[in-house]
Amino acid sequence: MKVGIKRKSTYKQMALETAVRNPERYINILSALKEFEGIILNDENLLKIVTHLYKSEVFTSDKINISNLTSENEIRKKVIEVNETRRADGGFPSGYQSRFWTYMRTPSELGFIFAQYGKELIFSEIATKLINGEIDEQEAFSIQAIRFNRKSPYRNVSNDFNFFRFIIEVLLKLKDEGRSLSYEQFIIAMFSNNGDVEEFLSIIKHTKFKDVKAAYNYAVSNFQATTKIQTVTRDYPDVVRRVFIISGFISIRYSGHKTIQINENKLKFIKELLQFEFKFSEKEKIDPLSYFNKLNSNNEKLLELIIKHRASDKIDGNEYVNKIFE
Repeated sequence: MKVGIKRKSTYKQMALETAVRNPERYINILSALKEFEGIILNDENLLKIVTHLYKSEVFTSDKINISNLTSENEIRKKVIEVNETRRADGGFPSGYQSRFWTYMRTPSELGFIFAQYGKELIFSEIATKLINGEIDEQEAFSIQAIRFNRKSPYRNVSNDFNFFRFIIEVLLKLKDEGRSLSYEQFIIAMFSNNGDVEEFLSIIKHTKFKDVKAAYNYAVSNFQATTKIQTVTRDYPDVVRRVFIISGFISIRYSGHKTIQINENKLKFIKELLQFEFKFSEKEKIDPLSYFNKLNSNNEKLLELIIKHRASDKIDGNEYVNKIFE
């Protein structure tokens, strides 16, 4: 297998895997994958897994019609064929192995799963509880997001902070001032190098962004953005925004203009979550298993917090529905 040369890290826009835009899909993906827990992710087993995910309709392709294939061997051959042009990624070889990783990147970044080529497949305690229905998606995503770190074994970036905490703290500051965060300002926040709340608030205080094109031009001039406008202003923000709301952290409001606010229904819960500090060692930022273990520390305290707030917890009505399917 050809091993690529790792590039020097740079500051980049916040991003999550865009192939899966609706984070609710990860629940079905992980549920379908659970039966393979403990196996080694080699080529043979990965072919079994990917074939199973196609048969379960977790993965879909216009080029694979399962009902027309009469044997397991035929299905596997078709799986290999339709994925043969996929490039190697995340330490997984090109082909169906790389397709598997496409769906595992975000769950790995959030600590739901440990999925490395040639290593044992491991599910976190939180992922298992989510699959078993012991906690719901909002509870699971909220406690994993609050332990997230931008710099990790899965992102070769210089940005070294928790982006979710950063935005929550921004929204709490704006709330105190009776203000909201516009969608255009959210785009600019995604370029923060170090999660400095005051620095970002100063930017949006002194700079107006009348539309997404203005936000894009600012990102190009001030953060050396090089990707196309669709990626910067739509693809990346859309996926990240959806994870924010499935976590219950924000509400999207419409008053002639899309704005982002802290979710008032979960304010006490959010503030208590912020009291949990997670500091990653340099090893944990570069070693996948160490990172996974770190993201699954303090489970007992966080689960206690969930149970404490569960009685008064509620999804933010239409805002929750709109954010996923919009």
